[in-house]
Amino acid sequence: AMNLSVEDTERSFVPSDSYLTSYLNTADEYYPTTGIDVFFVFEDSAKLYENRASLASLDSRLEGKSTLPPYIAEPTSEDKYRNVMAGLSAYLSSSGSISGVALGDDNWPTSEEDFVTELSAFTSIGAAGSQYALDVSFADESRSTLE
Repeated sequence: AMNLSVEDTERSFVPSDSYLTSYLNTADEYYPTTGIDVFFVFEDSAKLYENRASLASLDSRLEGKSTLPPYIAEPTSEDKYRNVMAGLSAYLSSSGSISGVALGDDNWPTSEEDFVTELSAFTSIGAAGSQYALDVSFADESRSTLE
């Protein structure tokens, strides 16, 4: 028996009458070698807190996927791959808490509530993680609850 590889694209998952079909065709026409940007969106602060360490190392889980399924190209710069969890982890490990919350032995806040408080402080305009300010969505002006 012969095994044939199956190569597929995201087009197989997009309905033919979707606006995305036009977008993908235009991207192919004008940017044939660059592909399209992919954004990973995570919701639910409890799950973010629970998976904080694995989300902070997401880049290592995506490495080497450019030649094998799911064919995710290597990021070409920090601007192309930006991970607020990695930034927060690095900051907490090197500088400690911005907001004064207690950190555990893993250098992460010790509760979900403290995690959200620290993430809010880190991503505030003018703070160490301000480059991530638009990457995090809070439910209200108080920035005490993630959307």
